[in-house]
Amino acid sequence: TEKLKQASELIRAKKYIEAKAILSTIADHPKAQEWMVRIDDIMQDDDDPFGDFGNDDFYNEKPKRGKVNVHKSRNTVNVGKSKNDAFNAYGQVNVKRPTRDYTTLSLFILLLYWVFWLPGLIANIIFLNEAKQVEKDSGKRPDGMGCLWALLVFNVIPFIAICGVIFSLVLIGPEVEEIFDEITVTLQATVAR
Repeated sequence: TEKLKQASELIRAKKYIEAKAILSTIADHPKAQEWMVRIDDIMQDDDDPFGDFGNDDFYNEKPKRGKVNVHKSRNTVNVGKSKNDAFNAYGQVNVKRPTRDYTTLSLFILLLYWVFWLPGLIANIIFLNEAKQVEKDSGKRPDGMGCLWALLVFNVIPFIAICGVIFSLVLIGPEVEEIFDEITVTLQATVAR
């Protein structure tokens, strides 16, 4: 009869599954049989047999609040009581972010280089740094990182070379002009003879 009292309390709390489990241990008792039939009827009428989920004091209890520091990196969020104690009883929460496909971004950056060179360079550097951070955090090289490096190399080195040629022509321009003047004077004198 102690089990009948426990089952009665659970039925009043609308915890029918637990009550039925207790009643099934004394299934030969006539009252237990009657209550199990009534529980089955109630559960068939009830759309949600787990409707009592969350009514327990455990679920209604408010969490204790305390000062918690959150330390973020690109793929991990460490939750701890203090900055020095990031891996304490609170543990570590890993946030797995989907890896970005840098190959598709490389095509977009290539278009930017053709249309607007400077924004293309800026976007290339930003996404290359992001890909490096993903590689550092995950330990795996992300897809398309090589494309970003290739874009940087093949669009910056020619630019630097052209700027160098123009700069050197500006610096030695007057001397080259004098040399060309001497050559033309010499050629004219040779033709005149």
